[in-house]
Amino acid sequence: MFNFSIQFNDKKFQASIAYLKQCSNLDKLLEEIQKIEKTLQATIVIARKELGMFRRFLQIACTNAVEDFHDVNKRITKRLSIEIIVNLAGTRQINDAINKIVPRGENEGIAIIVSESLEKNRDVIKFLEKTAGCVEVD
Repeated sequence: MFNFSIQFNDKKFQASIAYLKQCSNLDKLLEEIQKIEKTLQATIVIARKELGMFRRFLQIACTNAVEDFHDVNKRITKRLSIEIIVNLAGTRQINDAINKIVPRGENEGIAIIVSESLEKNRDVIKFLEKTAGCVEVD
């Protein structure tokens, strides 16, 4: 798991990135992600596993997404998770970004969690591991 902080004005966010390995229900998790975000009060993005090796890129994309999301003039979407996906994909077309980044029909991916505390991120990762039926989370 890789953790980093994002500072924006007077707010500080904690971000965590974890590999989800050998998941039996990753597609089910993707279908329910919006409900899970509301329940756990955290921003959650499930992305293709290939992005996991680019830690600095993930950090920059998440930081830019948080900054854009909180700037009304730069914001593209109403949800931070979609803003992160758009930044990861490098396109402003939401459907294209989702198709490039979200791992549909696969059993592995990475989870990107943004919340106000690392403790909450750890709880979210444990929940995702159970919900997606992952053998391992790294």
